[in-house]
Amino acid sequence: MKTMRSLLLAVGLLVSSATLLGPALFFSVAVAQSPDAEEERATSFHAVTSGAHEDVPGGMLLVAAYAVVLVALVGYVLYVGAIQQGTQREMARLEKLVLARSATSGDTGADDGIPVARPAKD
Repeated sequence: MKTMRSLLLAVGLLVSSATLLGPALFFSVAVAQSPDAEEERATSFHAVTSGAHEDVPGGMLLVAAYAVVLVALVGYVLYVGAIQQGTQREMARLEKLVLARSATSGDTGADDGIPVARPAKD
């Protein structure tokens, strides 16, 4: 359980740092690629007539990006569910402890300020 929690924390830190630092890194790359003086003076468009064709397949990249987001989301939901189950177990344990304490000592909880849970009557 702790290994999964630490793994999810590491993934969360990696995603958040990439989200925060990514734009800064891309900006520095864009600044470093400033055009030459000759390119800055160009004022007309010259069409290229060669047979070069660019084809960048993006379908698999899109599927991979959605898969990463889906895995992160499912991991986060499982993590939150595990935390909630632990909280429910702790609440049940504390309720039993308070009921056992009030049953054995006959304490109503009025003098110490701790409310005593009473089972609901049907």
